[in-house]
Amino acid sequence: DEVWTEVSEEAKDLINNLLRPEQERLTPKEALHHPWVKNRDKNIDVPNKHLHRLKSFQKSKKLKKAALTYLASRTSDDDVSEEMQIFLKLDKNRDGYITLKELKEGMKDLENIDEIAEILKGVDVDNNGAINYTEFIAATLDQDRFVNESMKIKDAFKVFDKDGDGQIDEE
Repeated sequence: DEVWTEVSEEAKDLINNLLRPEQERLTPKEALHHPWVKNRDKNIDVPNKHLHRLKSFQKSKKLKKAALTYLASRTSDDDVSEEMQIFLKLDKNRDGYITLKELKEGMKDLENIDEIAEILKGVDVDNNGAINYTEFIAATLDQDRFVNESMKIKDAFKVFDKDGDGQIDEE
């Protein structure tokens, strides 16, 4: 099932051991000592779809980044609850920013520090050396869902169409 592709092997192992007949099932004490439970605060597991979105955002043009950042600033917490949870897990020191070190710890699947640094640089729209909440939401936003909501797109367009002529020019 598609849902299981985003679940770690340790989590699957725990669930598998809890869904056994009673005589074979882990006791509550054993479950609490399972590696997934013991390491749950260390396990961030940025889902592949969000990793893909981060990489895609990194390569986007400035106008697209600006429009997505605007949309991200207008979303409710309910609309981006999954993304918000990932941000909170990555932001280990709770300062509102994801640093290169925190991003590296959260992206254990990516061994290449240069690739992680490029993601940070591409998502860091305000160029302060870290990813803030709005930048993260903008980069991981489900674009298909939000871009198709015509009202939000019109609002975003109006931000850039300063003279109201229906066009966005270089100025």
